[in-house]
Amino acid sequence: MSQQQLRVLVLGAGDRGAVHSQAWKSVPGASVAEIVDVDLDRAKTLAEQAGVPRWSADWQAALAGTDAHILSNALPASLHADPTVAAAERGIHTFCEKPIALTVADAQRMIDATAAHDVQLAFCFQRRRIPAYAKLAELIQAGEIGRPIVHLQASAAEIRPKIAMHDKHGNGGPMVDGWCHFVDIMRIVFGADPVRAFARGFVFAKGHPSLAPIKELAIDTASVLVDFASGDLMSATWTWGMPKGVRLSLLGETLLGPKGAIRVGQKQITLIREGGEETVIECAPVGAPDPTHLIVRDFAEWVRGNGQSDITGAEALVSLKTSLAVLESIESGEPVTLQ
Repeated sequence: MSQQQLRVLVLGAGDRGAVHSQAWKSVPGASVAEIVDVDLDRAKTLAEQAGVPRWSADWQAALAGTDAHILSNALPASLHADPTVAAAERGIHTFCEKPIALTVADAQRMIDATAAHDVQLAFCFQRRRIPAYAKLAELIQAGEIGRPIVHLQASAAEIRPKIAMHDKHGNGGPMVDGWCHFVDIMRIVFGADPVRAFARGFVFAKGHPSLAPIKELAIDTASVLVDFASGDLMSATWTWGMPKGVRLSLLGETLLGPKGAIRVGQKQITLIREGGEETVIECAPVGAPDPTHLIVRDFAEWVRGNGQSDITGAEALVSLKTSLAVLESIESGEPVTLQ
């Protein structure tokens, strides 16, 4: 099966659909057969840009008539479940955007359907393919800065131009749609799962005219503490609610331990020890592949029967449950224990 030619149906022609289409072009022996989007003009535009021969607006009809092996699901999180389940019932594998879904029930439907029909399901947690994080996990597990670890991370962005990102019932806001990347990768770095979350949150963008079409806005700003079973701690502050033009250089991503600290960048990490000694470790050579392309190539090999996914539905569900615990804590004002 290692030389199997793979045909892919890309669902969603927005920003992430374009990323998926480009990523599949990097996979030897794979081709995008069709792009589907409820906005037919947008599907046509992306198909023409990506050199894809077919486009359509109805995902149900497209799945019913396709000979594709893979559904590349780039829809908003609230729309992940139904196409994934339908694809599984037709024996089609699904590579899906994160987060897995907005509810545990929808996530479990996806997991159960793909298991029942013996097809692959994996998610685009591309930080798992960034070399700096592999090196970070190695250093933390080796005790370079001691334990416990406090992971500090902050992100401040203007109100998002893609307004679905602010929709409580669309993509769920930053603590569901964006911060999940850091929950996922810190599970790898700490070698443990989250066990408790406490948070406070706000809707900074309430009343902004660009978001008027959204019926219920998601929490767009939050400060969060998450305890891990390893005794380590995540501390994060995120906002997608800044006014236009307010761009801030915040903390980025830093890990603190009893023996020192580590600053994390996309291509390098800096280890800071007692006495102020700094060691810069370069992690990504010039021309290194895009992390999303690497995950897509891995998924193609899993579909071909070469190896097992490390980004399964069960893995993605942990991140979703952590995000939902954060939102529950914001609502209740109390810490929430993860089950």
